[in-house]
Amino acid sequence: MGAFTILMVALQMTAGGVDQTDQDTAETNINQSVSLSMADLMYGPQSWRPYVPPLNIDPDEKNQTEEGWYLSFIDLNGTPEGQNMYQDQSNPVRVSYRVQNLSGRMVFAIYGWGGTPRKFWTNRQTGYGANGYMVQGEAEPGEPVAGVTPLAQTGPFSVIVAGRDAATSGPVNISFDHPWGGLDALHITTDTAAKKGQMTNTTAQNGSFFITTTGGSEVDHVLLMIAVDRPQPDSFKLSITSAPSEAL
Repeated sequence: MGAFTILMVALQMTAGGVDQTDQDTAETNINQSVSLSMADLMYGPQSWRPYVPPLNIDPDEKNQTEEGWYLSFIDLNGTPEGQNMYQDQSNPVRVSYRVQNLSGRMVFAIYGWGGTPRKFWTNRQTGYGANGYMVQGEAEPGEPVAGVTPLAQTGPFSVIVAGRDAATSGPVNISFDHPWGGLDALHITTDTAAKKGQMTNTTAQNGSFFITTTGGSEVDHVLLMIAVDRPQPDSFKLSITSAPSEAL
């Protein structure tokens, strides 16, 4: 069975700060639990997510709009590793979420990298093999958060990973080596039998999905992007738990 590169962090994050416990458990299936508030959505407002060329955040939108999405990036535990997790009979990563007082739309997307030289991948959201996950809520919107700025529109895209120790960990530079490259290795699915995933649009305020890989390159690390399409109320809270699916 293929090995998993396990993020050696169990953390609980709030708007006021981060409690972080490091564990030397590189081959142990541990869960990672992260809680986000509106203050943790560090980028925006913007209508696109990192790629070359930039992608719409809402996969249903055919053209970029003036909508003001706010973005955050977090580590995922149990990053898939190996030439092909299905050939190696490894398990995908399961991501479980619970959101309270969501206003408008929330979209999940994934970014992964690996290999030498390093290559980057993200989930395809148009054409054959399109996949993604969107949640809709009915809470009243909140007020904009001061000091939030959009990402640069050209790569490499430098992102701070929420929950990492800023004193010891710098930003991650997401870089695609050519336009429309890196779309067919990582996928979001609600059914592991559907390896390339599907589009999901739901009102479920708690649920789960899987991160899978069908590419031929090693995947060393995966980030989950969370985006909301408007400022959230003070009572907004998103909890994410991720681990290899066999550990949940």
